[in-house]
Amino acid sequence: MQRLHATDRDEFDAGRLRFSLDSPDDFERFVVHPVTGAIKAETSLRPGSHSVAVRVSDGSLSSVSTVSVEVTRATQEALDNSISVTFRRVRSSETYLSKHHNLFVEQLHGALPHGFDGVRDLVIVSLTSRRRSVELLFSVRKPPNPAKSQSGFYNSRALRSHLEQRRSLIESRLGVQVESVEGVACQSAACDFTCVQTPVLEAWNEQNPPVPISATSLSLTTPGFHRSQQCVCPPGRRGPQCESICSGPYNPCPTGTTCTLDEDEMDGYRCSSPFVPSSVVAFSGESFAQYQLGEATRARPFHVNFRLRTFQSNSTVFFATGPSHYAQLETFKGLLRYTFNCGGGPQIMERDVVRVNDGKWHEVDIQPLHGTGAGSCAFKLTLDKKFVASARATSGHRHLDLITVTLGGMPAGGRRSKRQAGTDRREKEPRSVQVISSGFRGCLENVEVNELPISMAGKPGDDEDSLMMKNSVQVVDRWVVLASFG
Repeated sequence: MQRLHATDRDEFDAGRLRFSLDSPDDFERFVVHPVTGAIKAETSLRPGSHSVAVRVSDGSLSSVSTVSVEVTRATQEALDNSISVTFRRVRSSETYLSKHHNLFVEQLHGALPHGFDGVRDLVIVSLTSRRRSVELLFSVRKPPNPAKSQSGFYNSRALRSHLEQRRSLIESRLGVQVESVEGVACQSAACDFTCVQTPVLEAWNEQNPPVPISATSLSLTTPGFHRSQQCVCPPGRRGPQCESICSGPYNPCPTGTTCTLDEDEMDGYRCSSPFVPSSVVAFSGESFAQYQLGEATRARPFHVNFRLRTFQSNSTVFFATGPSHYAQLETFKGLLRYTFNCGGGPQIMERDVVRVNDGKWHEVDIQPLHGTGAGSCAFKLTLDKKFVASARATSGHRHLDLITVTLGGMPAGGRRSKRQAGTDRREKEPRSVQVISSGFRGCLENVEVNELPISMAGKPGDDEDSLMMKNSVQVVDRWVVLASFG
């Protein structure tokens, strides 16, 4: 609901002004009160901007104007990143809107990074009068980023910190006292770990109808709210006392496996089986392990899955190549980026939200996307069991034809000997080995290609200079591990 304002130079006619809709297109969507000028939507309006043509008349003359109605949806993400500022000794919400709001937006411009647009980025969730004070609840969108479909919101903690630093400037510029600046963090003796207070919006009904807050150039209709406090447990803990998830009533691990708290896991725990030993290999950034696919494995559609842990922002996790095809998985600015070429040119897909360079274990699954039709290939990328990205080739072969899979980097054209690398301890003729570029620093666990696990141990009869991985975390140091399987 919004409220119109109109003036008339003739004082006699000022009290006779009446409002009405001017366009037939608006007749079924809105209704306007003839005296107060309150506009109410008759149907649900989608979020965004809507234009309404309205007419005001003094009985003989009339004027038509277009009014903009902005509908904003207060999403859960906006509430989770919201902050409120309470202004003391402001008589009413109308007073704040008329005298102080534009000045407060100016202060937000000074506090926020370059690119902030008050009309586009400021989401006013609620404006509420509370006992000789007014509380403004809002969130702030980050400026649009061409590289991302959604930019998200500035977090509540950062907003509160920056506004606290400008508190005296805000009070001086607005001529009011800032009573409090509150985010979603809270303190509670009942919480052993983290206390969070989330705004809960009050529903409109007959007992609590929407009431517009009007100023000369702006009218708002927002719901009231209250805060709900709750204790938040860290990953791996559940229940009112944040008990270990591995305890009896919460244990999520299958029968026969052991649950262990592990802060390096995304969920704070891991399930392990004594009968299925974990195969983990760590890469130094200058090391790699290389495998050759057998004929049977090569004939299957390319599918790779593993667990990854790294702090590195940019690297090549694996590079697979064949006679004319290739596939590459990278970390790029902390995000996963998968590139494949089935003969019709490279196709790229990237997960643009969750970063994997946080030192946590992440599950990665890259598999063919079925139903792509003849003459093309497609893949989908799943991160932590959530489908996140896909890409489809418009030409080329139906499946990738790959022979060699290199873990830990991209093979480079340069060659050098083990003696030159300082790794040959025996007196013998140096032998050239491959080096890599864009090396990966981190760990890979339980790597499978085409549903077959890659063993990190050398096969019996391998050259004695090959690295033998015995189901333990070791660092591959410029040796090539060739394992033909399938």
